[in-house]
Amino acid sequence: MSSLDDNKRLFFDMQEHPENYSDDQLETMMDELDHEVKSDEVWKLFEGKTNIPKKTLLFRQKLTRIAAAFIFAAFLGGLAFAGWYMIQGADEKKDCDTVATKEQMVESVTMVDGLILFADVRLDSMLAVVGEYYGKAVCFGNEQLRRLRIHTKWNNKDSLSAFIENLNELDVLKLTEQRDTIFVQKGGEQ
Repeated sequence: MSSLDDNKRLFFDMQEHPENYSDDQLETMMDELDHEVKSDEVWKLFEGKTNIPKKTLLFRQKLTRIAAAFIFAAFLGGLAFAGWYMIQGADEKKDCDTVATKEQMVESVTMVDGLILFADVRLDSMLAVVGEYYGKAVCFGNEQLRRLRIHTKWNNKDSLSAFIENLNELDVLKLTEQRDTIFVQKGGEQ
């Protein structure tokens, strides 16, 4: 056994059972603990156990710290963005009086050559179907818009933005798409 292991064992025994040692022995051990550790001696001890040079180990240590700093910064940025995204979504939906849900459509809906024709259909029923198809919620600015009856066509192979542009040609409506929601407002409102 090395003297280092013996010293450790002696030190731990002195901590647990100081009554077994004289004051002089305790003072000697305390003096040995107080002297400075020479880093070169420690590195020699460490290098004896590994074949990695000291400079390489220091470089790896610096790289690890830099990587940890970048990961932490990315985490904080992601957290800030998620908070901002949630706050923005809450602000947008607080202006929403009513949200459309898919109802059983009893109005006149026909399909001709891949086009779906809505004839005298309530806007909330029509947008509930379209919104569900595109995976979007529908939010109405007021209750009157919900009951508005519309004649229009929809090709479900087209994009949602094309459908919204088509409905925005009507002066009474203003549809916007933001994230996962279609917002319906009166024409001319901002």
